[in-house]
Amino acid sequence: NYLNDFDYATHHVSDRVRFRPRGEYMLRSELKLKGLDEKLVDKVLAEAQIDEAALAYDLLMKKSKRWKNDEPRKRKDKAYRFLASRGFALDAIYKAIKRCYDPSVMSGSIY
Repeated sequence: NYLNDFDYATHHVSDRVRFRPRGEYMLRSELKLKGLDEKLVDKVLAEAQIDEAALAYDLLMKKSKRWKNDEPRKRKDKAYRFLASRGFALDAIYKAIKRCYDPSVMSGSIY
């Protein structure tokens, strides 16, 4: 059991979610680049049950403090590009941006 691809992939995904969050698309790409089988990657990501919208929101809340002096449209554009570059799905990006920047959705927003 020295080389167990499933354990490696599971550990890699859990580390990425905790320490350097990435979306499912980016995780899938990283695991394939490491030479893991596509079926194995699909199985690991399905079992991980990653809540991309919540993960994207948390990541956006940390990063968006740097953009507080920008105009609202520019902040949303930067947020979109930032999350897209991290491999998040479009629906997760839109939910995170709406939750972060729409005052009617979240009372603790930075808008």
